[in-house]
Amino acid sequence: MQTAVNDRLTAIAACLCAQIELDGLPPVCFCGVVPGDQVALDYVGDDCATACGMAWVRLIGMYPSVSLGQPNTEPGNCQSLLGIEVEVGIMRCASLPDSDGTPPSPADLAGEDVIRAVQAHPAPDYLVVAGDDVVGVLRTADLAKLLNS
Repeated sequence: MQTAVNDRLTAIAACLCAQIELDGLPPVCFCGVVPGDQVALDYVGDDCATACGMAWVRLIGMYPSVSLGQPNTEPGNCQSLLGIEVEVGIMRCASLPDSDGTPPSPADLAGEDVIRAVQAHPAPDYLVVAGDDVVGVLRTADLAKLLNS
């Protein structure tokens, strides 16, 4: 079971990494599966001229499942399907204020390319996940195809 879950996470990460490239977004320093309760942003990088940021897939949890998104809470559910909850994210470098404290213009911000890519396609085409400091974008058709394989 552990291998099957790991294979799925690895496949979702490969899809995410390919989609970043297909959309012509700036390359990231790291793209793959990360462990843990929270993502350590250790691989974001510091050279925004070549590659900056990291993209990840992280397992949030697993549970016996009746159907998609529905946990099986009945006793003796060991033969149930396995449901997994996954986090998909991307973190980009952010431009800092200059020596006078003037913030960068919105066009100078590293996430602008991500926003343009999402705006170029209708909303149903993309899954956008946002957190305090993170915005993740994934083409839903690719994710659905991957999960059904």
